[in-house]
Amino acid sequence: MGLKHHGPTVFKAYIKWVYSGIHAASFLDEPGSLVSAYPLGEEILDREFQNAVITCLLKAPEMPGHDLVNAAYDMSPEGSPLRRVFVDKWAQTQPSYIREHLNCEYDHKFVIDVAIAVAEERSSGQEHRSINPSLENKELYLHKDL
Repeated sequence: MGLKHHGPTVFKAYIKWVYSGIHAASFLDEPGSLVSAYPLGEEILDREFQNAVITCLLKAPEMPGHDLVNAAYDMSPEGSPLRRVFVDKWAQTQPSYIREHLNCEYDHKFVIDVAIAVAEERSSGQEHRSINPSLENKELYLHKDL
């Protein structure tokens, strides 16, 4: 199949990251660029790059909208850290925010994943809800075999 489907912008960003050693956020200034770059890291098995992208997404102050979520679900396999970051950000926000903003524009698998994550969180007795999820557990999303 090759890697042409990633496009030159994604490769340019990746090569810049490899050779400069700068943090992913410095060259991928939009969450959409991060979402597009993550699957390249999955395909070429560059765990360090994947971790850099995930770290940037965790630090993003805004909630991921349907365009980013749908792109992530189109580009990544079930159980991918990319999907889990978005699900957990949504699941850890206020229920009123979820009711108001989660709608039919989101991939139906994402909506189901958020519902399951919220249910699991409630059944475990966790009550930490904020617009920005805590970064204290970011290790849950990162590859450890570096």
